[in-house]
Amino acid sequence: MTAQDLGPASTGIEDRAWKKELDGSTSDPNTAANANQAQLISAIKAHITAGDKAAQKANDQYISAGQYLKELKSGLSQAEFLEIVRDKIGIGKSRAYDLLAIGDGTKTVKQVRDQINVRKIKHRQSVRSGTDKITENKRWWRENEQKWRDLWVAEGRSLADYRAGLNDHTSAVWEWRRAKRHEGIERERQAWLADHPDQTADDYDRVTTCAASDEDEAAYLEWLRGRKAERRETLAVEAERLASKLIELDRDTARAVHDLLRTVGGDIRLMCALAHRLDGDAS
Repeated sequence: MTAQDLGPASTGIEDRAWKKELDGSTSDPNTAANANQAQLISAIKAHITAGDKAAQKANDQYISAGQYLKELKSGLSQAEFLEIVRDKIGIGKSRAYDLLAIGDGTKTVKQVRDQINVRKIKHRQSVRSGTDKITENKRWWRENEQKWRDLWVAEGRSLADYRAGLNDHTSAVWEWRRAKRHEGIERERQAWLADHPDQTADDYDRVTTCAASDEDEAAYLEWLRGRKAERRETLAVEAERLASKLIELDRDTARAVHDLLRTVGGDIRLMCALAHRLDGDAS
């Protein structure tokens, strides 16, 4: 899609300036591509700003922003697109996919706003639910942090290094955590695609944001619950296999491992020792 194909919704000072500069662009493909991307980003930001300010004409502005986003997304990987959206346009993944849905007519501005309002209401209800909810959230964060710490140590790293880097979001600890999260998202995306051969990576990205319809969201959550149950079952089978094998090889060692795991911090020490020994064997 070119700027000329966008129709009445794309009219405006920003669009005319963008078309003028594009028509006079250099013949160097890289320079032209960079200029094209910069103009797209400028146009997207202008339409979002105008839509946020003008309630009456917001629909046209958001349609134009969504159409420009679609053109910007063409030829980029998912990671590249989201990086540009975040760093250069200043919006998140959910807002970007909301605008894409508005731009291609999948959703209206009203539908998107209604979904956002529902999420806000749910959030306020959660905040107002009292001390029990706060305690539950604190417990979740504590348990989640423990999992990150255990995984760091299990990979043979120092717990002292983890604690030292935890308060610096540019540290190796946070780089590692972000990389792990991206790996987890990619694993889930591939699992989704394997279970839904008729869908694409863009479909997965859509159903995991507020751009998803209620039906799509419900289907995704149901799939996610089934996947978690399947993982728990697989883990239980593997734990039983390893326990039987260890008992068969050395019952005394199996008993010692059992007792160690029951002590406070025993699981961490065992994972750390195994990681160091296995890394030593590999080298």
